[in-house]
Amino acid sequence: MFNESPSEFTGEQSLSPEYIDRLQRILGAPPSGSWDEATEAALREFQASQGLTVDGRLSDETRAALNAIDRVDDDGSSSEDLDFSFSTPSSVGDGPPLEELRAWCEANQVELIDYRDLNKWPRNKTYPEDYGYPRDKSRSDPPKGGVMRDWDSITTLMLHTTAVGGMTAKRGIGIPCHLYLPKENAIVLCHELDLLLYHGHSGNGFSVGLEIAGDSDWDSPTQIERARALLRYFMAVRRANRPDANCAVMAHRMSHDSRTNDPGPRIWQDAGEWAISELGYKHGPVVGSGKDVDPWRLKAV
Repeated sequence: MFNESPSEFTGEQSLSPEYIDRLQRILGAPPSGSWDEATEAALREFQASQGLTVDGRLSDETRAALNAIDRVDDDGSSSEDLDFSFSTPSSVGDGPPLEELRAWCEANQVELIDYRDLNKWPRNKTYPEDYGYPRDKSRSDPPKGGVMRDWDSITTLMLHTTAVGGMTAKRGIGIPCHLYLPKENAIVLCHELDLLLYHGHSGNGFSVGLEIAGDSDWDSPTQIERARALLRYFMAVRRANRPDANCAVMAHRMSHDSRTNDPGPRIWQDAGEWAISELGYKHGPVVGSGKDVDPWRLKAV
């Protein structure tokens, strides 16, 4: 359990090698037993994914979140995924919009990776080592029982960034979003779009989350066209369920004041404003403690 409690987790405190090794195992950082830049970066990434203050320090809230993951890893359950190919789309939720997306991916040499079937996710002790991300049910899985939403209420695509650059496609398993753009030339389907996920604070009920690898900017130039393909995909799925329905696009910043730079002005201009001007998307609402994106809309980037 993560009960050592230095006032600041900066690597200067006298944390035991065993403690740091355990922390690295859970975070998916290279195991060394010594505090280093990779460990601090992994901790910041973890804090960002949890909606915690991103400071690289082991606060009470961060330790509680780490302990939650550790309990999942230590519950003795395991399953192997030897018969499951992550590069092969499953039949979950297939339909004309997905076929169009698959055709676009093939035409543009983009790998389409389907992680939507939760029953085939790996569950084993080496999860961080094998897949590069902690296996935490509170983040990766939907609410208990799997709450499905009605397409009358799903109106908005919310843009996120991981706040960490270089994230790979396999990390899409651990991201609490419906869609994910890694750095490499791929699109990851993480969850069914009508599944309720805790991805966007006050926007959870009505939005679909698109997570983009990067820190307030694109991680790869090809992410722009991939993001635009997913904006077209979301509109197609919504209108397949609600013909002629309006679609909206919003930034994570618009649903919580802790996400001020999420996803950043460049991504908003290239994806959010593009969807508004080119596809007829509406500008999504500010909810909860969120802040509007007016500074991003008015400033040329």
